[in-house]
Amino acid sequence: MAQRILTGRERVAARLVTGPLAHLYGGAADWASLLARYAWARARGREVR
Repeated sequence: MAQRILTGRERVAARLVTGPLAHLYGGAADWASLLARYAWARARGREVR
């Protein structure tokens, strides 16, 4: 299968989506979601498992 040559803009966009900063953002979003759900459960007086 022939591959086309990426432009500089496409290369930068791909790097932002799949690079280390994207993984850092994904991990931070996971932790933020976890902590928000924990805080909400505690505020409602539920035991967190």
